[in-house]
Amino acid sequence: MAEQRFNFPHDMKAQGAVKFLELKGQVYPTLVREFYANFRYKDGIYWSMISGKLFELDENLFMNVGGLSANGYGIGDCAWVKESFDAAEVYKSFLRGPHLYVQGELTKAGSLSVENRLLHYLIAYILVQRNTNHAQPTVNDLHFMYTVKNNVMINWPEEILKGEPSGTASQEPGFGLDDLDAMELRLNNRMDLHSQELKDSYHADLEQYEERLTAYHDNQYQNMRNLKLTLLIRGEQNIAIPDDTAYPPPSQP
Repeated sequence: MAEQRFNFPHDMKAQGAVKFLELKGQVYPTLVREFYANFRYKDGIYWSMISGKLFELDENLFMNVGGLSANGYGIGDCAWVKESFDAAEVYKSFLRGPHLYVQGELTKAGSLSVENRLLHYLIAYILVQRNTNHAQPTVNDLHFMYTVKNNVMINWPEEILKGEPSGTASQEPGFGLDDLDAMELRLNNRMDLHSQELKDSYHADLEQYEERLTAYHDNQYQNMRNLKLTLLIRGEQNIAIPDDTAYPPPSQP
């Protein structure tokens, strides 16, 4: 990216976020599910439990594992950024061209320049994840991008923790593994019920087919009997008698 004259790789390096963005390794979906099932926020502390081990999710974790630094500002804490940031003007400056800005319209990630769209992707999808529409940059996204592009250091561990799903949620017990087991049981019951409905439908169709087939054979027999009686009455011996294939039976379901 740097060789293609993009500036955002240098900006991310200056923010100390490169190691975090390049983290790779094995992903264990079961453990991820367990992490979020047990995730809690209480008294200003984020914590979860995996395989019976309780641990606290704090800034030190992101600094030790992801190499992020807490030496920076929280979004909105820097006086210079607060004074100079104007969401509409910042958004217009990030577009591919001024013609793409229409007052009153929603923001669109697809209208951003290539570099700004890549920067937005890193922020909204990786650094500070959110569950809202990623195709529409939020004011918070623009705030992050503006701060990064103006070389103002951000306290990433703090901002990442703010974006955790339970950060502002209720402290009631969350969706746990027992709930997953109950959901699996309900799903299996539904599948069994659906399977039984399919079987019943098949047997009903088969019975209807057998009834139609019996009626067909009865009708063929009656027609053949009437034809033979007609021939005997007329004394005609050389008339060809049609076989059963002339009138095929009903198709099987």
